[in-house]
Amino acid sequence: MNREIAALFAITVGLGLAPSEIALACDYGAIPEPSPEVRLYATDLGLQFAIPQNYSIRSAWGYSRNGDYQVRLEVVDPATFAYDQCLVERGELLGERTPPLFTLRDLRLLKTAPGLGAAVQERYPWLMSNAAIEQVKGMQVLTTYYQNDYQQSLVSVFWLVDGGDRLVWLEGLIEESVQAAAIERAIESMVID
Repeated sequence: MNREIAALFAITVGLGLAPSEIALACDYGAIPEPSPEVRLYATDLGLQFAIPQNYSIRSAWGYSRNGDYQVRLEVVDPATFAYDQCLVERGELLGERTPPLFTLRDLRLLKTAPGLGAAVQERYPWLMSNAAIEQVKGMQVLTTYYQNDYQQSLVSVFWLVDGGDRLVWLEGLIEESVQAAAIERAIESMVID
């Protein structure tokens, strides 16, 4: 046993790590269900929507494969958020991650779309097989239900705004009733300025 401890110490010293750094591996805690209590999340892009009180936002931005500028907001559980933060603080790569509760994308389109269906068809044709256009809170939305590569059920809801120059996309898992309820609250509370 003493030789194993000595070998571990020699390896950590050889790598320039303090023994305490090895003990600080990132832990993935239990994932809590989304709380029924919500808080409103507002962005500087004029989007406002409800997220579960106990969940956080993870964000990224850049360009989509079509060249549209996009902002991506992921609503994630506290265990995933803490684990990702730990990896970032340790300088480790974020590998395969737990999917977010739902994702909101705000795409600034390179060219004005002639209509909601055309905008989604051009960018995401695989989502159009089960699509329906309806009115939600006085705004036209395109809703589609589908399964991902892991055979999980998802819903996507699209809004075309700013005269066809902007596509807002809300997507999330609906495998469990709490997931479906969180998505429904986000849709019902959505405000787009």
